[in-house]
Amino acid sequence: MKRSEKQELRETSIEELRQQADAKREQLFRGRLSQSVEGQGLGMKARVIRRDIARIETIINEKQRAAAHGGQA
Repeated sequence: MKRSEKQELRETSIEELRQQADAKREQLFRGRLSQSVEGQGLGMKARVIRRDIARIETIINEKQRAAAHGGQA
């Protein structure tokens, strides 16, 4: 992920980040379902999606910690 993409995620609200994470989880689920039904899954793209979810969750946690400490971060 490029630095500008990470910066965009940091500028996004927590609610929008949660929606993005949910959408990626849905994409992963559909990929697993597709693998079991059709034999065609996401392949290596699943790894990228999982990493994106982890990155989004990390940023959400950072924002929540910063808000809990009065905006210090």
